Amino acid sequence: MVTLQCATLAAQIRYTLDASEPTSSSLLYAEPFLLDHNATLKAKGFRDGMNPSSTAAVAFTNTLPAVGTPVISPSGELFTGSVAVAWMTSCTSSPPTATRSR
Repeated sequence: MVTLQCATLAAQIRYTLDASEPTSSSLLYAEPFLLDHNATLKAKGFRDGMNPSSTAAVAFTNTLPAVGTPVISPSGELFTGSVAVAWMTSCTSSPPTATRSR
């Protein structure tokens, strides 16, 4: 879970996940959220009558193993009528991990 906090009472936290600079119209943080993909999170506090905060930034790298590529059998051929198709996916057994860098 990703949690954002600002020490200024009643400040809105706006954030981006694509490394772009947050603006007053960026995503509004309302509650902790799950991040399931690589992202560079940038967050900034905004409050009427005050200058925006400095930007906080952190990079998240998803290191979960990839799901195996599906195998389709038969691999393709000419046919008449109908053909039975089977789908198979190989899965890895590596334990899931996640890392973050600053």
